[in-house]
Amino acid sequence: MKYLILAFWTCRLLQAQEISFSHGSDLKMTKMWGQVSVLCYDDINQNWQKYHCFQYHIESGNKDYLKVVNGNISADKVTLEREDNYFQAVSYDENLQQSINMFQLWDPALTGKGLLKLGENHLRVKFHKSDNIIKEDFITINVALGHEKECETGILSYPGNCPSTELICLEYFQKNNSCKFE
Repeated sequence: MKYLILAFWTCRLLQAQEISFSHGSDLKMTKMWGQVSVLCYDDINQNWQKYHCFQYHIESGNKDYLKVVNGNISADKVTLEREDNYFQAVSYDENLQQSINMFQLWDPALTGKGLLKLGENHLRVKFHKSDNIIKEDFITINVALGHEKECETGILSYPGNCPSTELICLEYFQKNNSCKFE
């Protein structure tokens, strides 16, 4: 009988609750770069400038759902917090055992609005039910540099003054579908 109880608890421990993103805990980052020529003009002047842009994207997507596997957490909200106290909170579906909305894992504009950085990331996970914390845990997400991709040269034009380099590069990558030319 002792062995049966020991076997039961061993199986329970092996099926420990796993909290992770739907694409896993080991993610790859793609570095993209390219050049864009920009024309800024008004009724009198024209100004051509060349910009060198680069951007990083998580290969499986910059947003993802948080999932619970081998467990059941009765919550209505989940919060993820970085080590610098930046956090994001989204609704949680206890029937699906995943967040209803996706978390912003990476911010291509590098404004700090994403949860992850290159390397090892330690995130605090808090599950809430009616604004009470019912479970708190930590997860580790690894982000490694994967592929590098050079994008086609682009051309943009703006009436009036040229916008900032950040906005020009953001539009360059958006118009080129993040270097996924078809």
